[in-house]
Amino acid sequence: MALRVAWNCIRETGKSYFQQLGSDWNPCSIQPSYVPVRGLRGSTKGNRRDTNTGPKFTQGRKVVVSQILVRQTGTRFLPGFGIGVGRDFTLYALHPGRIIYEKIRDKKGRKRTVVHVITEEDFRSMQQKRLQKIVEDAKTFGGIFGPMEEQQQAKLTE
Repeated sequence: MALRVAWNCIRETGKSYFQQLGSDWNPCSIQPSYVPVRGLRGSTKGNRRDTNTGPKFTQGRKVVVSQILVRQTGTRFLPGFGIGVGRDFTLYALHPGRIIYEKIRDKKGRKRTVVHVITEEDFRSMQQKRLQKIVEDAKTFGGIFGPMEEQQQAKLTE
């Protein structure tokens, strides 16, 4: 620090100024020009909300054990079958399978979402039941498919 101040004195004013100081020259006597006017202020920590909250996967995606499914503050998404809850209300998978979101109403009448992880076999059977219901509804409501042969309708239900 002292050498930098002395070197700046030599460079700015030349050797004549340095020679005028003589033997009683003290580099500490020169005041630096960057004295702070205000004190240093600390920053606030912990008063901002977490921005990476929300569900991380869509319905039907494959998940593995301990994979984070939903990050949240509070219990906006409720844990269902095969779901664990972390200390900060993070929902994670307890076993591998497919993720399912279910809409329910709680005791107070609020709409809530429950997250489940189901096995592959259950997921396939659920898809087949949904497809069979669509085909049955199409037959009962006037035949949306039109004049289809029985073989083509059998392919849809498989």
